[in-house]
Formats: sequence, structure tokens, C-alpha cells
Amino acid sequence: MKIFIQKALIIILFLLASVQILPQNNVVGKIITKEEANLLFGSVTQSLPFRTDQLASLLPESDKYVMFQIINGNIYILGEKRNLLFPQNGSVDDNQVFQLLSKSLLLELFAMGKSPVTFIEKRGNVLTISNEDYILEYTYPCPPFCSPQN
Repeated sequence: MKIFIQKALIIILFLLASVQILPQNNVVGKIITKEEANLLFGSVTQSLPFRTDQLASLLPESDKYVMFQIINGNIYILGEKRNLLFPQNGSVDDNQVFQLLSKSLLLELFAMGKSPVTFIEKRGNVLTISNEDYILEYTYPCPPFCSPQN
């Protein structure tokens, strides 16, 4: 019974936090601490490093949003119109679900964490992006929600 109550509490916290990240000024995502991420989403099951400066250099190729996914152990990054930003010679299926977030929050994450390496992580079925002790999550799955207006 105690485990059920803990899981129910986590779900309630997640839903309350989700209400807070509904598009206000069309910002998608939320930066939380590593401790909060571990509590809400569990521990990291897969972690892939990406140079922060290289990741930042991809952002001007998209207006407000970027999308991330780990496919077969590789990082894939799309622009907001699902144009492939990384890897250059890769390809993705139109129906492949990516996690959409505001690039402004990604830049904020870099500034807060100040690490030269950012990690794209999986915590069970949840994709998170970390830089030092800060985690970016509360993203939208695309499809079906490929812009905050959906």
C-alpha cells in the first residue's frame, strides 16, 4: 500500500507540475534539479554526452523549438519543422516520436549548468537533458504535439 501511495503522489506531483508548464508565452519544458528528476522520473538508464558548444551551434537553425530522441543508441535532433539538425547524414521516420522543447530553456540550462558537456538521457520512457545538476524535462511528444499551439 505504501508503494501505491508513493506512486500516486508522484503522479499527482507530475500532473500539478504539468499544469505549470502549459504554454505560457509558448515556452515548452521546465528546468528542475537532478534530485527532483530522480524522484519524479527515476534514475538515468541511458546517458549520451554531447558537447554543449556543438549543441548550441545547432540552435540557430530552428526558430523557437528543438526536438530530441535517442534512436538505437544515437542522438537525433530536429528543428521545429522536424528538419534534421543532427546527425547530418541521418534520417528519421515521420512517425518517430521526438520530445519537443523551447530552445530558450535549453540555452538557460547551459547557462545554469556551465558544463562543457550536456547529456541526453533516458529515465525509463522519459527523455531528459542534463547539464551539471540541472535537468530539462516536461517536453511535448511530437507527434502528436508538434507545436505548443496544438
